[in-house]
Amino acid sequence: MSSISFSSPLGPLTVVEENGAIVELDWTTVKGQTETDLLIQTRDELLRFFDGK
Repeated sequence: MSSISFSSPLGPLTVVEENGAIVELDWTTVKGQTETDLLIQTRDELLRFFDGK
């Protein structure tokens, strides 16, 4: 599984991808992440959402 962690207005978030699909959104921070294009896109979309865009 691959994951990406980032800060949000709600606190730390981690998005997890498995086999090309988002399978988990967690309120934690994970170290030693493996970022994929899908995870980066998901993070960016969530941050735009929080910014009201």
